[in-house]
Amino acid sequence: MRTLECIKAISTAVYVTCDHVVWAGGAGAVDKRSTLYKVCDKLSLMGWAAGSALMAAGHVPDLIAYTRALRDPLASDNKRDDDVDEWELREELEEKTVAAALDVASGLTQALFALSLLGATPLKGRQMQCVGLAMGIVGVMRQLVSVPLPPEKTGMGRMGRLPISPSMPMLR
Repeated sequence: MRTLECIKAISTAVYVTCDHVVWAGGAGAVDKRSTLYKVCDKLSLMGWAAGSALMAAGHVPDLIAYTRALRDPLASDNKRDDDVDEWELREELEEKTVAAALDVASGLTQALFALSLLGATPLKGRQMQCVGLAMGIVGVMRQLVSVPLPPEKTGMGRMGRLPISPSMPMLR
């Protein structure tokens, strides 16, 4: 995992650095016909795709662990309705599972979009627009998972958070 994190950091650094040159080309400070601009444009997209794919890959083990914990028969069969502590723990685990799933989805949609911009995938036009829309929806959902409710609303949602998915029956 440490190697994965290092490669992800390098990919992200390449993306950010080269993207500054691409933005400078958009502003007219760098000639868009120059070799520097063309190389930085490709490296920026490659860094974005690699960093996003590695981000998704880094969250897959967490997603698998949380899903297994939710599907554990000992964790779900011996529950009682009056046992609030166990249900709160399960809700917290469900929240972590949703967050990990959204992180994986976010990384994969961003990688697909960057690869489409590179021309490495056959997506064009409306298909790319759909991927971009999915990328935006996943990004918004990632932010909503961690939004706390106002104090007077606490207890109405899941552990005082906005209810993205009050229960996840597909994981049980």
